Amino acid sequence: MATRPLPVAEPAFDLGARMPTLQLVWLNLYWFANSVHWGALLSIVIPSQVDKLFGNKEVNFPLVVVGGTLAAVIVHPLAGALSDRTVARLGRRRPWLLWGTLPNLAGLGLLAIAPSVGLMALAYLVVQIANNAANSPWGAIIADPVPRGQRGAASGWCGLLNVLGTVVGALIAGLILNKESPLGVYRGQLLAIYGLIAVVQLAAVLLTVRLVPEAPLREARPFTRRDLPRTYWISPAAGRDFFWVCLTRLLMQLGIFGIFFYLQYYFEDVLGLPGERTVGVYFLPIVMLAASLTVYVAGALSDRHGRKPLVYLSGGLMSVVCLAFILIQRPLAVPICALFFGIGYGAYTSVDWALACDVLPDDEEYGRDMGIWATVGILPQVLGIVFGGLTLSLFRGFPNNLGYTLLFCLTLVYFVLGTVLVRQVKGAR
Repeated sequence: MATRPLPVAEPAFDLGARMPTLQLVWLNLYWFANSVHWGALLSIVIPSQVDKLFGNKEVNFPLVVVGGTLAAVIVHPLAGALSDRTVARLGRRRPWLLWGTLPNLAGLGLLAIAPSVGLMALAYLVVQIANNAANSPWGAIIADPVPRGQRGAASGWCGLLNVLGTVVGALIAGLILNKESPLGVYRGQLLAIYGLIAVVQLAAVLLTVRLVPEAPLREARPFTRRDLPRTYWISPAAGRDFFWVCLTRLLMQLGIFGIFFYLQYYFEDVLGLPGERTVGVYFLPIVMLAASLTVYVAGALSDRHGRKPLVYLSGGLMSVVCLAFILIQRPLAVPICALFFGIGYGAYTSVDWALACDVLPDDEEYGRDMGIWATVGILPQVLGIVFGGLTLSLFRGFPNNLGYTLLFCLTLVYFVLGTVLVRQVKGAR
């Protein structure tokens, strides 16, 4: 990426005019592919792969994913901040999207054939660094060109394509992978699913780079040592509302990821159901299809009636569903809980992004700020993996599935706090 100033370009979008719906779709196309990517890997492929090939899932699964997830926490805000200063003919965000995807594909190939926990962890580290170097800058694209009055709609499209991508990724992985298959057949299944993820990711990136115009930055701004601490922190005094948005997002994501990575094992150990198929073919598709009913509508409604009422409604619904999982540990509860959780999750996912865009503290640092916002969605993955693994290991063998019950109790606390504290955001309705 060049650092010399480029001639001033005409804006890629007319910021004073409403954007066509089709352009909002192109802006968010990449998120479909990225959700296929992570929807398959995190919910189905990696938990299954660790359990089938290496066993001792409560220990080996965290060993594989924690290092890469921590790296994502570091890379995400830094890549966003650097993209704010990137001078290139493709613009500020598109070069990162394109060049971050290539090592991501290489990491997927290594994950597919990794012969040990150590090499699998290394491959996952590569995937996380590369993927976050690509998607962190792109996370600012809604804030960059979209008029304030359309941010809810743009966020709705973002949420909808995220939801559909997660459904596709989980469904494909759930249909292809089967831990009961012979080892040789299973390795072939892994190659197939990793190959499909790579193809979808590359195709969406190339289409996005082609279809989404972006004006180059007018002049280069250096990134200095004094900028580095600011990359990882928002002062409550300088950006009070954004601070509260990030804190409540952290709590809500802790609720989601406190149990998400262990759902496959929960269905196997507690309900006696086949893990991959239950998550990939039944639970997640129901969640995401239900979310698709609310995700776009909630974003558009929030443009008219405010973001916070929809956060209260969606957070309350997810809390009730979590309580139902604690009290009703039966297979019949799975589709019902999935349906109502999806309705709440879809509304929250849509409004959450728009709420963050409304209170960004610095219009020259959208990439950095959205990188921080995204990081507080990544950090709970680390905490959820570690806390979940420790809890299930410590309480293994206790009666009444105590370990899983404790995980759902923590999730309920996080959802309630994350919902209630949104009232502290004063700069948004």
